[in-house]
Amino acid sequence: MKKLDINSVALTTVILFLICVVVTAALAGTNYITKDRIDSLNKKQEEKAKALVLSASTYEDAEISYEGENYNYFIAKNGEEVLGYVVTVTENGYGGEIKVMVGVDTKGTVTGVNILSADDETPGLGANITKKNFYEQFKGRKKNIVLQKNSADKDKNEIKAVTGATISSTAANKAVNKALSLLENVYTADNSEKEKDGE
Repeated sequence: MKKLDINSVALTTVILFLICVVVTAALAGTNYITKDRIDSLNKKQEEKAKALVLSASTYEDAEISYEGENYNYFIAKNGEEVLGYVVTVTENGYGGEIKVMVGVDTKGTVTGVNILSADDETPGLGANITKKNFYEQFKGRKKNIVLQKNSADKDKNEIKAVTGATISSTAANKAVNKALSLLENVYTADNSEKEKDGE
C-alpha cells in the first residue's frame, strides 16, 4: 500500500512539474511574440501623450539631474526650432503614486498637463484630478503655482483644488511645480545660448 502511495505522489509531482514547464514555456513564448507589438503600442501612446502637452514634429531624448535624481525629458522641436520640453514627474497622492506629464515652453510657461496615472486615488474624489477641468488650469502658468481650496485667481498664478481631494490635487500641483523647477535650468541655458548666437 505504501509503495502505491509513493508511486502516486511521484507521478503527481512529475505531472505538476511538466505542467509548470509547459506553462512557463508558453508564457515566455507569448511574451517573445508580443513584446515588439506591446513596445510599439506603448511608444505610440507615449507620443500621443507628449503631443497633448506640447505638439511638435520630433521629441529628442535628454536627461537632467535635479535634487540628486536623474530625470529623462524630451526636447520638443519643429525642424531645428526648439518649442519646449516635456517631462514626466511622479508624486505621492492619497492612495499611491500620481504620474504627471508636463509640457513647458522655452520661456517656462506650462503648455499642457496630462495626468498619466492616478489609479489608486479615491474614485469620485481624488481620481477627479484626471478630469480636464482640473488639469487644464495649469496651462499658461509659470513656476510656483499656488493651489487654493475654494477659488483661484489666474493673475496670482493660482489653481483650484478638486473639491474633497486636497491631497491628490496637492500631489498633482507639486508634480507640475517640480517639472517647472527641474526644466528651468534647461530653458535658461538654451535661452542664454540663443542670446550668444544673436537670435
